[in-house]
Amino acid sequence: MVRFSGGYNVPLDANPFNSWAKVLDCGDIPVTSYDNTWALKQIEEGHNSILMRAPATNATQVGISKHGKTLPRVITLGGDHTITLPLLRSMNRAYGPITVIHFDSHLDTWKPKVFGGAPSHQASINRKSSRIRAGDSD
Repeated sequence: MVRFSGGYNVPLDANPFNSWAKVLDCGDIPVTSYDNTWALKQIEEGHNSILMRAPATNATQVGISKHGKTLPRVITLGGDHTITLPLLRSMNRAYGPITVIHFDSHLDTWKPKVFGGAPSHQASINRKSSRIRAGDSD
């Protein structure tokens, strides 16, 4: 992990790396580009390995995870809708059932009949988000 030393934001006159939060860049989760099903599992496992570590602060306090521990607060940046379901599954493993409110108007969340194409098993968040829970296997 790399600890940031910069990050001053001129318009906000703030540096989030010097505030109350301890911000760490955990890097990218390495995934295969040849097998989407395996890549989704790699994303879930990679996220879960970060999520289940002891946090930088309050590690000994009782938390709301399934095991009563305080877990790190993970902010995930990048990716597309393909990463959403594996991240939710990772969070479900740590916390149990969770609720997501998803607002989006990108073309990949529209019905396939609008622009063609078909839902795929690998990008299932676009069609299943209203029907499944992250704890489901598919």
